[in-house]
Amino acid sequence: MVLKLKHSNKAIIGLGDSFTQGQGACSTELCEKYDWNVRNVSEEDLWVYHNECYENSWVAQLCKNHLI
Repeated sequence: MVLKLKHSNKAIIGLGDSFTQGQGACSTELCEKYDWNVRNVSEEDLWVYHNECYENSWVAQLCKNHLI
């Protein structure tokens, strides 16, 4: 996907490592379900885990809370 930004648009580019990606930023409920060991997340919860991590990353939170 190619984004065309105008001068008036706001954009955030988050560069970094797994912390920036949101690794480990899943919900408390999901962590408790797997006894706080997210390496044991089942195949059926894998999409939920990754989605929660992306949505809870600092970049997504910054956009959600300050740009929208």
